[in-house]
Amino acid sequence: MVHRLYELADEGYIPLLGKKLPPQIHIQGWPGITLVLRDKVVSRLELKINPSIMFGGDYTDLAELSKFEVRQIESSVSELLDTLEANFTFDDMCLSRIDCTQDITMPDIILTTEFIRMIQRTKLSRGYKCIEFDSSYQNHIEKNHHSFRARCNDISLTVYDKGFQLAEEGMMFPEDVPINRLRFEVAFDRSSFRRVLNEHLHGSYMDLNTGRIILEFSGLSAKLLREYFHDGITPGRILRLDAALEEIEKSQYTRAIKERLKNFIVDVSGHYRHGVEGALADSGLNSDQKRDLLARFRELDLNPVALPMRCKCVRCPSIDGLLVGEMPT
Repeated sequence: MVHRLYELADEGYIPLLGKKLPPQIHIQGWPGITLVLRDKVVSRLELKINPSIMFGGDYTDLAELSKFEVRQIESSVSELLDTLEANFTFDDMCLSRIDCTQDITMPDIILTTEFIRMIQRTKLSRGYKCIEFDSSYQNHIEKNHHSFRARCNDISLTVYDKGFQLAEEGMMFPEDVPINRLRFEVAFDRSSFRRVLNEHLHGSYMDLNTGRIILEFSGLSAKLLREYFHDGITPGRILRLDAALEEIEKSQYTRAIKERLKNFIVDVSGHYRHGVEGALADSGLNSDQKRDLLARFRELDLNPVALPMRCKCVRCPSIDGLLVGEMPT
């Protein structure tokens, strides 16, 4: 396989950098397919498929696939494998990951970095852990400033500034990079496929071949995005601090409960790094009191994290709301 890749490089099909093949190779003639070589424990070939690019779009486009388009993907991969003289077919390959994504362009009154910062400081559901880029990544501080990622076993939730990613990785000319666009993504590892699809389909996962699995995830993409973000991140509108305090004040709660909620949302604002978790840790409340406190916020459809007073945005919908078309005001 590696010998054949060198031959393709000599023929001009692929770029060859330095003395060795790069770990990721964009194959000329097969747009939307990136070839990845893994040779650490067991040598293997991975293909990353971007349907938007494959069907004539660019990195800012998203694709909901039809049966015909899935067949086109199968055909393109099979053609590439034939060219590589691989001793396996498309049906022999295993899907390792599927990403369900949705883009939202935010109005100028709230920056993508402001929204991401609020998500980083909210509370995650049990089992989810926030994952940050460490110092092994170049520009890791900026990467963390422009992205949020949480993982629970074999499922990851990600919110990131699409324009920053495209500019940083040099995928588009600067003048073409989208401004203030957030990408919401749920990534499913292979071990989750059976569990997720059996829960949402009338048939059985065992009846599905690779093409059908891709097609089913494509059709469920919007539903899965809303479901997993709702379950993984504390729901509720994110308001500017003054609007959040006003919302609590006009609620039907007793004076004591109102003061408790207002004090807590102010405390969260003071925990610049750890947000809700930090405020809960310092609250002195027992487990039942913490659950009751968070339940009160859910009743108000209010996230305990507030936007800073410098923000021009006063009211931002929950992620649920954003994903169905609501916009910040």
